[in-house]
Amino acid sequence: MEMKRILVGFHFWPVRSMQSWSYTPLMGGDKEKVLRDFNFDVIFSKERAILITRLWRDFHSLYMLMNDQKNDSTFFAAQARNWFNLFLTPHQGEPNTLSFKKGLYHPLNVTPYIHVLINHIPEFIELHQRFGFAAFSCAAVEKKTMTKYLSSLGKQ
Repeated sequence: MEMKRILVGFHFWPVRSMQSWSYTPLMGGDKEKVLRDFNFDVIFSKERAILITRLWRDFHSLYMLMNDQKNDSTFFAAQARNWFNLFLTPHQGEPNTLSFKKGLYHPLNVTPYIHVLINHIPEFIELHQRFGFAAFSCAAVEKKTMTKYLSSLGKQ
């Protein structure tokens, strides 16, 4: 219902042959709408929704900064580090007690993309900002990898 509210077409459906679920991929502007506008209050407690909303909105801000040709690499580095610290918000208190507050993610959840965002994008901004980030897109490589994967499953 929330995806409908923000005007994003998104659906899940079962894939019986693989005993799993598939979903509509979010492309371009739809990703941005979800990062910017999704209301987490509809699925989480108020306190948890605030934390997750901040994580997504701050990531959206980083995304916008990456695409801003007037962006300062030092400012971006500080904002990226702040976002990363939020991403790694630890649990607080004793589990299964009323005082327990669930954190967000653990260091093991850090992906190569997050590593690049925190440790290399500020340098890319400093050195290559005039090219824009579209020049560094991994979309073509990811598409080729997915096509190869699907063909290995006999899906292509």
